[in-house]
Amino acid sequence: MRAASLIEISEAPTITVIVVCDQAGTSIAACVDSLIAARTSPGCRVLVIDDGAPRSSLEPLAAREREGGLAILGNPRRGASAARNLGLRASGGEMVVFLDSDQRALGPGWLEPAFEILLRQREIGAVSRSAAPDLSCLGSSGLVVPRAVLAKTGGFDEAYTSPLLAAADLSFRIRRAGYALAHCPGLGIAREPGEPRAPALGAELEERDRRRLVETWGAEAARAVSLR
Repeated sequence: MRAASLIEISEAPTITVIVVCDQAGTSIAACVDSLIAARTSPGCRVLVIDDGAPRSSLEPLAAREREGGLAILGNPRRGASAARNLGLRASGGEMVVFLDSDQRALGPGWLEPAFEILLRQREIGAVSRSAAPDLSCLGSSGLVVPRAVLAKTGGFDEAYTSPLLAAADLSFRIRRAGYALAHCPGLGIAREPGEPRAPALGAELEERDRRRLVETWGAEAARAVSLR
């Protein structure tokens, strides 16, 4: 099924970058500094969602927040999907970008590869730096989605604990709305070396999320585990 209307994107879209910072987010200051340094337009806003981050990680951001370089929001519900949805509700950009706190922008123009795809191929509803080999679904970080698409499909399903499988579920909803997905390996981001990762979900929670995905979307959903 093709979307009833193709996505209209301006040549210089307003942007909201949403960064979830959890208990492992010790590199959030480097992430925010890179985003602000790479900003070439006042139309780019950075939202940091505190999802149980250490106080010591967020304190260096206070000056940035006072300067208006970013906003920090607390997530009372906890969990990556709830945090991203909180950021989505607070955002106003034409383009919404989801990053992890251990990632950094590599300089001005870091989003251009994603924007080029979306501007040239208006049937594309989302792009990401990671994707299943068959493009059945996209990864959860380095994910770029026009607000118009999210308005049609909704945000992340908060029943999922796994950010990866929540992004797969969103990918399937975007495809069901009639849009295609695109892999964008050239997105200008990199991970901070030595950043501790968040604790694993545990086998029981992971299996619960997998079952939910397959029950909702059928056998094709099994490909979500092939994300790179």
